[in-house]
Amino acid sequence: MNAVNVLRRRPISLGIITFLMLWSSVVLALDLLAQDALPTSLRYTMFCGGIINVVAAVAMLKRLNWGRLLYVGWSVAAGAIGLAFAPDKAALLPGLAVFAIFLFFLFRPSINTYFRSLNAANDA
Repeated sequence: MNAVNVLRRRPISLGIITFLMLWSSVVLALDLLAQDALPTSLRYTMFCGGIINVVAAVAMLKRLNWGRLLYVGWSVAAGAIGLAFAPDKAALLPGLAVFAIFLFFLFRPSINTYFRSLNAANDA
């Protein structure tokens, strides 16, 4: 296997993260359709967050660096809003833990190389 093929392979951790992002967005959409207890504004906000996750995941699968930046930016903004307005702050801890794990893997050297390799191929 030559160096070009190594650079073009998607890291397994990125595949797992994007799969989990897509899966959670589908589960969120189904959950929002099933319940009417939430206020409409909150349901729309959660639905928009799911769409942003889908867009970010697809962008990451297409090796577009802005996808991971979109995911990180949206997650930080949503976390800050959640901390500001959530009555039960402890309920945000599992999501924060998942975000920290995703953040750790999204900026590993192998994934940085994966996103940079498209730019290198385009420059050649």
